[in-house]
Amino acid sequence: MRITWLFGNGLDLSYGLKTSYFHFYKYLLELEKQNLITEENIIFLQLKHDFEKHKEDLWSDYETRLGELTTLISEQQIEKFENDKIQIDLFLNDYLKNEEKNLKIDENQTQKILTNSFNQIIKCSRLVDNNQINELIRVNSQSHFKFTAISFNYTKTVSILWGNNPNLLNSFKLNGYPTSHSSILEIPFYLHGTLEDGQMIIGVNDFSQIKNEELKNSTELSEALFKSSLLNQAGQLHLEQFTSLINETEIICTYGLSIGKTDSYYWKIIKERLLKSKSILIIYYYDKTYVNAHISLTNRITNQVKSKFYSNSEATDDEIERIKDRIIIEVNHELFLPE
Repeated sequence: MRITWLFGNGLDLSYGLKTSYFHFYKYLLELEKQNLITEENIIFLQLKHDFEKHKEDLWSDYETRLGELTTLISEQQIEKFENDKIQIDLFLNDYLKNEEKNLKIDENQTQKILTNSFNQIIKCSRLVDNNQINELIRVNSQSHFKFTAISFNYTKTVSILWGNNPNLLNSFKLNGYPTSHSSILEIPFYLHGTLEDGQMIIGVNDFSQIKNEELKNSTELSEALFKSSLLNQAGQLHLEQFTSLINETEIICTYGLSIGKTDSYYWKIIKERLLKSKSILIIYYYDKTYVNAHISLTNRITNQVKSKFYSNSEATDDEIERIKDRIIIEVNHELFLPE
């Protein structure tokens, strides 16, 4: 039985790493003082303008904003736009490498951290969800648990938590589950590349996110901005590997991910898995304004997150009806942290 965890930037933020684009913006300002980046960079110019006008929320999803910025360029400026993006990408790589040095995880505690976090799967806020998960586990109780990590991040946080020592993978035991079999930790998979491999993938999902109507059919722009195109150029078969893993997964968990439109391709794959199997999706969602004070407030945010998944996976009304009861929303859980 495979249980796959998809990790986003929320994991790094929970460890105190300053990996938001607000923090990165301040780093770019320091580079500007050193004349290492100037306002000739179209992306930096707009980033600076938006922050000075207190419109930083426009950059809560950097990749979506990239698609919007295409309205600032003509077909003749695509190559410059790509070069400007490359410059920003490389600065982001440098920034994250420096920030990664602040990562503090006691590797002697990681097995305990994982065990505590994995057990949260059967500690949902609603009993009906727990019963559904336990039934799925019961049906698969004769198989090993395979815990897979897919990181949407570039930092090594997930690798440290999972560990890369093959001797530890087979000896890992998970407490609290109705199975006599050992659990296996599979070496993490970095969907969008790492800080070391020169293959950081940053871009939009498809032409619908290119806001410049005149450039929607530009092959040059799609090769520079589309995640699927960038992944194909990298040639590591990451899209195929992601699809294969999801199609072999019974419980899919997301943590620290916004379920945004720029990752629509992946949500469609997960939707298809839910449609073709009895798999369950658990979205661990963070909302800094959320207070568990009333059932209607909890229900409201649950519906909002589900609607976001339906929209960004392009689910039809019929598909929504078929999968809605197997999507579980858990709000503001602190997972994968020391006690």
